[in-house]
Amino acid sequence: MESFTDLIQFFIQNFINALQRGSFYAVISIGYSMVYGVLMLFNFAHGDIFMLGTYIGFGIATLFLALFAGVLPGPVIFVATVVVTMFLASWIGVFVEVAGYRPLRQAPRASAAITGLMIGIIFETGILILLGAKRLSFPPLIESVSYNVGGVYFTNVKLMIIIISLLLMLGLHTFIQKTKWGMAMRAMSYDFLAVPLMGVSINIMAPLTFAIGAGLAAVAGILYGQAYPILDPYMGVMIGWKAFVAAI
Repeated sequence: MESFTDLIQFFIQNFINALQRGSFYAVISIGYSMVYGVLMLFNFAHGDIFMLGTYIGFGIATLFLALFAGVLPGPVIFVATVVVTMFLASWIGVFVEVAGYRPLRQAPRASAAITGLMIGIIFETGILILLGAKRLSFPPLIESVSYNVGGVYFTNVKLMIIIISLLLMLGLHTFIQKTKWGMAMRAMSYDFLAVPLMGVSINIMAPLTFAIGAGLAAVAGILYGQAYPILDPYMGVMIGWKAFVAAI
C-alpha cells in the first residue's frame, strides 16, 4: 500500500508534467482568444500556424547551429532562434489576416471559419510538398539536466518552458493593459463596430492581433520542439483543437 508521502510525490510529479504540457496549450490559446476578443472570429488555422512556426524554428535553429556551433553557447542560439522565428511567424499571421480574413469581414461567420480550415490545409500541404511526410527531429538547443528533489524528477528544460510561458503571458498582459495599442485592442473587444468610428483603424489592429498570436504560437512551437523533438505536418491539428478548447 502506498504511503502518504508517495501519494504527495505522485501528485507533485504529475502536476509539474501537466504544467509543462498545459504551458503549450495556454500560449497557443492566447492567439485564439485574442483574435476572437478583438475581431469576433475564430482563426481555425492557428494550430497550423503553430506547426509552421515549429518548422521555421527548426530551420532557423539548424542554420544557427551550422554557423555558430562552438562559437556561441546553446542558450544564446536558443534566444536568437526564438526572436527570429517570432518575427517571421508574425508576418505569416499578418498574411493570413490580409489574404484570408480581410476580404470576408462582411461575409457570414461560417465563411471565415471555413476559410481558416482551408488555410490550415494549405499550410499542411505546403510542408508536405516542400519537406515531405518524413518526421524531423528538432535540434536540442538547451542541454537537458535532470534534478531529483524529494523524489520528484524534473529537468531544466521543463522549468524553462514553464517560466518562459508565464513570462510571455505576463508580457502580453502588460502590453494589453499599459500601451495605447493594447488600449485600442481592449476598446475594440468591447465594441467591435463603434471603435473604428472613433479613429482606430481596424486595418492596423487586425494584422497586429494576428501577428502577436502567430508570434506566440511560434514560441510555443520552439518550446514544444525542445520538449518533444518530433515534427510532422499534422502536429498542429490536435494541439490546435485542444488549445481552442482552452481558449473557450
